[in-house]
Amino acid sequence: PTSESIARSTAVMYGRTANLPVRPAFEQSGLLPLIRGGEAGGNYNAANRGFAGDTPEGIVNLDTLTVANWNSFYATGYNALGAYQLIRSTFQGAVKRLGLARDTIMDKKTQDLIAIELIAGGVKRPALSAYLNGKSDDLDAAVKGLYREWAAIATETGNSEYDGLAGNAANVSNDEAREALQQLRQMLTSTQ
Repeated sequence: PTSESIARSTAVMYGRTANLPVRPAFEQSGLLPLIRGGEAGGNYNAANRGFAGDTPEGIVNLDTLTVANWNSFYATGYNALGAYQLIRSTFQGAVKRLGLARDTIMDKKTQDLIAIELIAGGVKRPALSAYLNGKSDDLDAAVKGLYREWAAIATETGNSEYDGLAGNAANVSNDEAREALQQLRQMLTSTQ
């Protein structure tokens, strides 16, 4: 089984989402590329030890290592890892919800899958997933979920929700995020 099929079956089994969306819509809508670009410049090997940009080279081959390896990096002082700059608690929660084994490789596909779970899984950011699956029309709440998850996404004022904390700053506009969410919602709900 693929990591995506495992995630989908786990999500269904626990009733967290009827159908965890597939990656192509998230890519084509532009949402995943926006987040990746804003958080880590698209680098799946990105890392920091607590201050944005403090490890510009990242971790060589981070995207070839396992869930267990990533947990070891967190234990040795890394704060955020991968293209989506996942902090330890966020990473561990998503891994648990997806049912990923310790030996799961944290490649591009798996990192994207974790981001999709955070966006559409309905557990951590329920307003965001409710908007995307058509159960809510509250775009403002959906965007708020997005910028509370990722510091690179601007609030309505143009700043990061975490502006100035550990070097965080918004570099994806609120309008870009809104547009990508609207496009993704259209793509996801038109196939239901």
